Amino acid sequence: MVRQPIIQGGDDGNSPEVTPPAVGGIAFDPDDRGFDDKLRPQTLEEVVGQKKVVDRLKITLGATRNRNEPLGHLLLD
Repeated sequence: MVRQPIIQGGDDGNSPEVTPPAVGGIAFDPDDRGFDDKLRPQTLEEVVGQKKVVDRLKITLGATRNRNEPLGHLLLD
């Protein structure tokens, strides 16, 4: 994989022009919510690392489903 430069020379050669990096051939736009959604895991099986946290969350979600109750407040950090 060849990296493309992020900072390129400006028209006068002195002031650099900053261009966003491309990811998979697509220019990165930090305001693009769709890009965030593609990067976030959609299921607990897609979560990398944090095995203990995922296991505890699975137990909590399973118990909530068995009781047919909504999940209480949850803070993930």
